[in-house]
This record gives sequence, C-alpha cells and structure tokens, in this order.
Amino acid sequence: MRKNHNTTRSHAAASTSPEYIPTGRAFAVMDAGSFDIVRVFHAGAASPFVAADGDDYDSLVRKTPDAGVTLPGRPIFVFHDTYDGAIGRAVIRRVIRACVTYQAAFIRTGDPAACRPMALRDISAFTRIDESVISRATRNVRVIAPVGEFTLNAADPSLEAPSLFDEGATRTDGSRCSRKAVLATLRRMASEEDPAEALTDEEAAAALSREGFDVARRTVAKYRNLLGIPKWSERRRGV
Repeated sequence: MRKNHNTTRSHAAASTSPEYIPTGRAFAVMDAGSFDIVRVFHAGAASPFVAADGDDYDSLVRKTPDAGVTLPGRPIFVFHDTYDGAIGRAVIRRVIRACVTYQAAFIRTGDPAACRPMALRDISAFTRIDESVISRATRNVRVIAPVGEFTLNAADPSLEAPSLFDEGATRTDGSRCSRKAVLATLRRMASEEDPAEALTDEEAAAALSREGFDVARRTVAKYRNLLGIPKWSERRRGV
C-alpha cells in the first residue's frame, strides 16, 4: 500500500496542473480535448458556482469568464463537494481526471453505446490508487459537458444524468459493453412498441438478443424496473 501512495505522490509532484483541495467544495474547468485541468476554484471561491445547482452548461460558459478564466474551446465543468481530510488534493485530482479520461468517448458524445464498463477496480488499475480511496474521492461529483451532465455515483443507473461508473453487460459475441447501452436500447424498444403488442420480459430478452445483447429475462425485468417501465400486462392497453 505504501508503495502505491508513494507512486501517486511522485506522479503528482511532476504535474503542473492545479490541484483539488479537500476543503469540501471545488469547481474545476477542464479542457474537453486533452482533459487537462485549466483552473480550480476552492471553498469560498467555488461557492458562486457550486451553489448554483440549476446552472446548465451554457450558463456556466457565460459566467465562468467573469471569474477571470480563459475557457478552452470546449470546456468541461466539474463540481466536487466532498470533504475527506485523509485524501490529499493531488489524489482527488488524479482520480477525477482518470474517471473523465477513461470515459472520454461517452463524455464527448453522450451516446450510451460509447460508455465503457467502468468499476472502481478499473480506475484503481489506471491510477494505482486503492479502491476505497477512489470510492471516497468520487462522492458528490458532477461533470457538466457540452452533451449533458454526468455523475460519479457508482450506484446510480439513471440515463438522465448518468454515472461514469458502469457495471457492464455482455454481448452475444461474448464481448463486454456498458449496461447503459442495454438500458437505452430497452427504453427505446418500449417507447416504439405498439401498446396492443407490448413485449413480455421474455420477448424483450429475445429482441435484445437480436440487437446483440446477451440479457436474461430476469435481468430484463430488473432493468425495466430501473427505467420505470410497467409490466407488459399494464402496457397492453385494451387487452
């Protein structure tokens, strides 16, 4: 363990990027091309941004230059609102940047199909930082990109403000894909179906198989519940 932390500190010492400070609040501006951190506001300086939970991407683009920041061509904004005095500022910076970099295609496109399966162990292997530290460092993080908003809540299956963490799923060819890709496909199928011919979970599993996803009937039921899609009997109006 000591070796891992020393490695982390040596990497951090070589970096000239601004660093997160575990003061409870931080607002960072990143470059969507390189994912370099351009500027970080801490504590009180971050309050005008962190307090504005309703801010969308366009409003942040307008207000951030007022704070003296020269924005990159396509900025990404990161809110961090976690206090953990046991985690150093360089570690928090490395963890968040690693998560964003790992899901670069997803953040740039917003397409669930571009999302990669990502677990704590993946970021641990990527950064050589312990999983428990990564778990604490990613609490209450929001990433606002041109295509939408993301979180780092590993337990959140939402597609509206999706987490960059993803437990993954299996394709019929044995390769891995994101669970979000399956959820998005299932939601599309439900929205396009004829209510008089709503698919059962077994039929939906077969339809997902034709789309290239290896999903069992019980998993379809689980995903359907996550998405708030009623059972087929409730969707078959007039039957």
